[in-house]
Amino acid sequence: VYVGITTEEVSFRHPVMHRPEASILASRNALPPDFTRIISLIEDGTINTDPWITHRTSFEGVLSDFESYTKPETGVIKAIIDVTA
Repeated sequence: VYVGITTEEVSFRHPVMHRPEASILASRNALPPDFTRIISLIEDGTINTDPWITHRTSFEGVLSDFESYTKPETGVIKAIIDVTA
């Protein structure tokens, strides 16, 4: 599964795709029911988002932390801003 948006070329090594007879399915433009369904799956624990959330900050910390989130070397996948803390 690849999730993301890029303007760069995306390529795959042939043996990796050919050996398991993988299929590539592209999708674009999620609809409102898609978001409702995904949110429900996250809320009930079916989808575990923990591996995607690599960085967290408080609302007060956004100004000091945000710039580092734009740098690839920090390894950010998803940064969460906790507005409840």
